[in-house]
Amino acid sequence: MKRVVTIDFDETLATEKSTGWGGRSLVAYQAILDLINKEHKQGSEIHIVSFRSEKERPEVERFVRMYNLPIKSIVCTNLQSKTPYLLKLGSNLHVDDMKFALDDAKEAGIETLHFKEGKFI
Repeated sequence: MKRVVTIDFDETLATEKSTGWGGRSLVAYQAILDLINKEHKQGSEIHIVSFRSEKERPEVERFVRMYNLPIKSIVCTNLQSKTPYLLKLGSNLHVDDMKFALDDAKEAGIETLHFKEGKFI
C-alpha cells in the first residue's frame, strides 16, 4: 500500500518573506522540500492540505509549479477541520505548524510531525 503524506501550506511548506519596498513573496522551507523529495523518492503520494479558501488555490498552485513539487493534489478546506480530508486521502503522516490540527490528526490515528519556524519540533 502506498504511503500518503499530507503537508500544510502556510508556515509549514511556505512562508512570506519581505522583498523590500513593502513587497512580499512566498518561499519554501528547505527542511520541508527535503522531506517532500525523500518521501517522493520512496514512492509516497504527497498532498497539500491547507485551511486556505478555494479562491486562494491559484497562489498555492503557482508555488507548486515554481518549485516543481511532486504534489498529487491540493486541498483547500475553507477554514474547516483538516482531519476529514486527511482521512479521505488516506494520510499516513501529516505535517503542520498548528498544534490543534496535529492533535486532531493524532486522534484520528494519523502519524504527525510538528514543524514550527523552519524546523521540526
